[in-house]
Amino acid sequence: IHMLTAQAITSAIEQGDIIIKPFNPERLGPNSYDLALHNELVVYKAQVLDMMQPLETERISIPEAGYLLHPGKIYLGRTQEWTATDR
Repeated sequence: IHMLTAQAITSAIEQGDIIIKPFNPERLGPNSYDLALHNELVVYKAQVLDMMQPLETERISIPEAGYLLHPGKIYLGRTQEWTATDR
């Protein structure tokens, strides 16, 4: 595992090795970049997931006040940013 410093992340973005769009320098930490969670989650309705069967899901909009995650559920989320790297 190779951890990048803020300077290495910035350099990789400038060289095109890492893409983060939109990029906000204020979200850059000492060795990380803080992605922002989109305001929608997808939750599987079934307790047991059988990938051989169609899986029913439910979409949840996260209100401004926030949303309480419950244990034992699988939440699928996405970020507001688009990221990519070949490395």
